[in-house]
Amino acid sequence: MASSTAQQEETVLRAIVVSSSSTWSGQPISTNDRQSAFGVLSDFSKYPGRIPLCLKWLQEQSLMVQGNDCTVSSKLYACELLTDFLKHQYSKLSEGERLELRRATLTAARMEAPTARTDSSILSNKLASLLAALVVRDFPQRWTTMVEDVFYMWNAEQPQMGSKICLEVLKLVAEDCTDSDFNTKISTKRRNDILLGLNEVASQFLPLFFRSLEQITVLTQCRSSLHNMRLYLLQNQQTLSTMTSEQATAYRSEEQKAKAIALMMVDTLSTLEKFCRSMPLDWMLGINHDFSAAFIHLMREPTEGIQLVAVECLEQLCVRGKLSYEKWMQWIQEFPSAVQQVNQQLNLEQEVLRVESAASGGG
Repeated sequence: MASSTAQQEETVLRAIVVSSSSTWSGQPISTNDRQSAFGVLSDFSKYPGRIPLCLKWLQEQSLMVQGNDCTVSSKLYACELLTDFLKHQYSKLSEGERLELRRATLTAARMEAPTARTDSSILSNKLASLLAALVVRDFPQRWTTMVEDVFYMWNAEQPQMGSKICLEVLKLVAEDCTDSDFNTKISTKRRNDILLGLNEVASQFLPLFFRSLEQITVLTQCRSSLHNMRLYLLQNQQTLSTMTSEQATAYRSEEQKAKAIALMMVDTLSTLEKFCRSMPLDWMLGINHDFSAAFIHLMREPTEGIQLVAVECLEQLCVRGKLSYEKWMQWIQEFPSAVQQVNQQLNLEQEVLRVESAASGGG
């Protein structure tokens, strides 16, 4: 029986590779082979024992079939089957089975967590979506430790994929609990339970988000260092393409650091924008963490579109029509100065772009 299961697993893994690749063991994949692989996967999607195998794949550090690496493609396929399973059969699971599914998904996400934020990852997005679906179904009654379990992946020191997964989970949950299309699929009581539960634990994750935005100081330092490096090159009749090995290493390190921090800040702002739409106003306008002040400050930062998402956050707070008179008056007084600083920064950015173009050999 064990041998039969192992053989079936190998057949399915092979089909995953064939269906998602252009070659198999260095040879082109024929149309017939690909169609046959699709048939195997279609049959497996109806196989009663598919869920245990999917959970097994998610928790594997690597997956190989006949010398071909199928780790990512197999985990993506497992996420697809599990997502469909959640929609139609999750309510039939026992408490133990729910816990097993949750643990497997968290394990897979934690394997992805150390990946540098500069790398894109479809798998990380799929796992975040799967975790969000579990949150919507189990938090807070059945999953009381959700914040601790998910934010175990948060890295306050380095911008990594784990932090993005945390942000994406809460972003998707916020959308699910406020989007009218999704609201027709869950009861008002379930939706209210989730929102009340999030409000109870908000003090655990909001400070993390605020500190993420405070990384603007590090980003500013990185950008200044890069600008000075380019000026140095130009002063010495060099360009980026003629840097020494030591110069190139230092430049790439600073460039990657700046990009990772900027992307992390955009991830944070994107989640906060969903909160600005519908979550309690005191989440964004708290005494200890006034996110609106951070949004105003970030209006001047163009890297990776930070300023655009910051403005979107402010816009959502405005259009809700629930700001106090005192907050409106404060913003009215602060905005002219903030806009003036944005315009001043625009002039500086033009100089930065001119130097970058010259250092790149663009004249």
